[in-house]
This record gives sequence, C-alpha cells and structure tokens, in this order.
Amino acid sequence: MSEVFTVQYHFQNWDGNKWADFHEGRNLTWAQIFAAVGPRFYRPAAAKLIGYALMEYLQEKEKIKPHNMRIFGSDEDQIKIQLMALGLIEIQPMAEAGGGGIAEFASLTPQGQKQLLELLAVPRRSPG
Repeated sequence: MSEVFTVQYHFQNWDGNKWADFHEGRNLTWAQIFAAVGPRFYRPAAAKLIGYALMEYLQEKEKIKPHNMRIFGSDEDQIKIQLMALGLIEIQPMAEAGGGGIAEFASLTPQGQKQLLELLAVPRRSPG
C-alpha cells in the first residue's frame, strides 16, 4: 500500500477582484488514502463519502485549506475501484430511503477491518 496516487481537487481562491477556479493534486499513498476513508465504512455508508473523507484529510493532515474544495469525481471513482480491488471495501446497491432510487453503499471487508486496525491503532509501549 506504499504506491502513490495523485488525488486531484478543484478549489477557489480570491484573487483580489473575484473568485478564481484552480485545481491541484496531492500525492498520497494508498495506505494514507485508506486511513483517511476507511473509518467511514465500518458500517455501510454512502460511497460518495470517499470524497468528503479525502477533503477532510487534506485539510486537517496536509494543511490544505482552499475555499469550495472538491475532489475530482474520476479520482473518487478510481479510489473506490482500487480499494475494492485490494479487497478492503465492498460496494452494494441499496434502495435509497424515501427517494425510490438506488444508491451505492460501501462497507469494510474483514480484510479491510484488519488492515485499518493495523494502520490506525496506537501501538502499545513496551514496559521499561
């Protein structure tokens, strides 16, 4: 999970006269990406939370704080597919409450739960 993926995002900045649109990217390892999004999926949750979790991670951990930030939709899809391919999450269509449509829900696989615990658990200190 040490391979790098460039997460691209849109944002806006004030240039003195008006809001201007920009886009940038940040290189993250798959371990960083999974550590950012994995906790959202201990229980089935909307797959679109991948983008929100990554924005939160970039803002808090990477100190990126642009206005109106949005992860590229194609990158969200790529991340979802990669996490599925790694056996860390599974996607299931579920009837959307009240709307009558179908939504995608993601949840951790048993392997994903194990991997997330290894990534995020604070190791015990040995006495001494």
